[in-house]
Amino acid sequence: QYAAAAVGARAFAALRGGAAAKALVAGAAATTLLCTRKYDARTVKRGRPPSLAAALLFGGLNGSFETLWYLASYDLGARLLLPAGSGTALRFGAGFLTHSIFAAVIHAAFWLPLGFPDHVDPEAPKFTSDMLPWLIAASLSWFAIYEATGDGATVAALHMMLNVIGSRSMNLQPPWAEAEGAQQDGGDAKRE
Repeated sequence: QYAAAAVGARAFAALRGGAAAKALVAGAAATTLLCTRKYDARTVKRGRPPSLAAALLFGGLNGSFETLWYLASYDLGARLLLPAGSGTALRFGAGFLTHSIFAAVIHAAFWLPLGFPDHVDPEAPKFTSDMLPWLIAASLSWFAIYEATGDGATVAALHMMLNVIGSRSMNLQPPWAEAEGAQQDGGDAKRE
């Protein structure tokens, strides 16, 4: 209910809002861009050719739909698990906690083992000390926008930006690339 409204009537409310809302968006955009730089430094392409189509397709679709799940997981903690009238800080903390649990599970259970090709540089520093703080900072900035303005569309746009740049960092391939490779080499690409 809340997440759906955030991309409806309240879409891009943060960009139409006052100076404080615009400052939240500017800070979130800067944090997200810094996060993409850190991500880019941790990834390797493993000989995959670049695919702008895959980056735009994945970035747009995942940035849209996963953001709805993120907002719903946030709302679960912020609005549904707490009594009405709970303070903003408590609501934000509870929402961020339920979001963090959801995001950790979906990435550990699906995206890393099944959704993405091998892309982490084996020489990269440990994830928990090198990348995780940046992801937390980006997520906190996104949910600050959402909590302050109810605007989920701006959060989705920031998520799309992160995904497009991240997809380009690893040269994510489109779903049809494996089928094309299998047809061209008689199926050897699947066996490798």
